[in-house]
Amino acid sequence: MATRSIARLFDTAEHARAAVNDLEAAGFSHDDISYLGGHGATVANDPSVSTTTTRRGDTGADTGAATGATLGTVLGGGAGLLAGLGALAIPGVGPVVA
Repeated sequence: MATRSIARLFDTAEHARAAVNDLEAAGFSHDDISYLGGHGATVANDPSVSTTTTRRGDTGADTGAATGATLGTVLGGGAGLLAGLGALAIPGVGPVVA
């Protein structure tokens, strides 16, 4: 027999819990029902419902990317400057590079 998955969004944890109760009353096995709560929603003290809490928010990726870009620019520019000065300082090579 093929397995089917059905997903539903609820406004509150209480509405979701009522739906889980209705499914269990209709004969669905406890192991066949999953409850996913977001934004800190949980069903307190209820081991019969498997819960997963997800959090959305600032991951710091934007500040990390900005820091990395700035650091890369400074280090890359500095390394290029030193390489250019080094090439100009070598007799015979400097005028060719320039």
